[in-house]
Amino acid sequence: PRGRAVSLERAYALERKLDGSLRVFPMDLRLGEAGRLATIGTSRSVAVAGIAASVDEAHEISVRGVIALGREFRHRDDVGSQADIERSKARLRSLRKEGGRR
Repeated sequence: PRGRAVSLERAYALERKLDGSLRVFPMDLRLGEAGRLATIGTSRSVAVAGIAASVDEAHEISVRGVIALGREFRHRDDVGSQADIERSKARLRSLRKEGGRR
């Protein structure tokens, strides 16, 4: 619900602990009373990005960040995985082919 207080502190604590390997980006949230984050709309969106040498390692880090957010936020485990990236690349290749035929 709009105006509901949410806490990202556990995710921010993990971000600090991992020292640059995890980034947390709150969206559709605003700073509310007493410095707590509150929802602006109903989505309660937060982007979590893992940063590592490999896609698989970065995905694992981002999943740790999502887990730290708690149950207030829904997530998809497949987004950012190697399989997801391959699907996206295949889709873009097919769009290029379709675009070239016009």
